[in-house]
Amino acid sequence: METTVIVIIVLLALAFIFFLIRRNAKDENDINPDLTDELEKRKSEGKDIK
Repeated sequence: METTVIVIIVLLALAFIFFLIRRNAKDENDINPDLTDELEKRKSEGKDIK
């Protein structure tokens, strides 16, 4: 029983770490950082992005 719980926790932790690494890699490959900055600025101002 205890080993099953430990295995599940380890798998969830690995999946979370993998998700963070993928997200970071996607951010580094941003092809247009100026557009990304503008979209984030408009989003923070509460404007609609179309």
